[in-house]
Amino acid sequence: MDRMRLKAVGTCCRVLAISLLVAGCSGEPVPAVAAETPVTAPEPAAPPANETCADASPPAMDSLMGDYTVKSADRYRGGLTTPEAAQGRVGNTVVVTDEVFRQEAKEIQSPGYDLVCHDVPHVEGEVPTNEQRMLTTFYGLRGDRTVVWELIVLDPGTGKREAAFEVLADTGPVELWYLYDGWRMVLQPAAGAASQ
Repeated sequence: MDRMRLKAVGTCCRVLAISLLVAGCSGEPVPAVAAETPVTAPEPAAPPANETCADASPPAMDSLMGDYTVKSADRYRGGLTTPEAAQGRVGNTVVVTDEVFRQEAKEIQSPGYDLVCHDVPHVEGEVPTNEQRMLTTFYGLRGDRTVVWELIVLDPGTGKREAAFEVLADTGPVELWYLYDGWRMVLQPAAGAASQ
């Protein structure tokens, strides 16, 4: 019995010593200066001093109308779409007008459009909503934005959402972004198009 207890005590001591080493404790006494200095949590980073959806101005809807060309396809996470298939979309045209919405094989006559604003949280530890996880800011793309405007395309017959694009109108010409199976597609106004 004594031998079993000694073996158990020895095992416990080894486990404790390994735990202390892993935790970074050398067994040395803590210097008095370090013991008296309180540990302070770093100040949380202030959120960008920009707007929220409550005070944001939406982009003008007429500035979003026109023909767009897919200029690039950038991988932002994993997916089943091959690089060749994603890059095969580059150069495609997307038509966004009051008369028709056309994207690849999808065509909607007299579509409805909604502009929806999403606040982007910049508070450490704040859990994003499901909607916020569907935005490119969740993946670190233009994460400096405090609001994201989303152009939603609706089928007038069913009222169903058929497509959605993030609108980037704050720097230069309008860009529309959409996410497709791990790829971000960047659309820019087609050469000579009416969109601004």
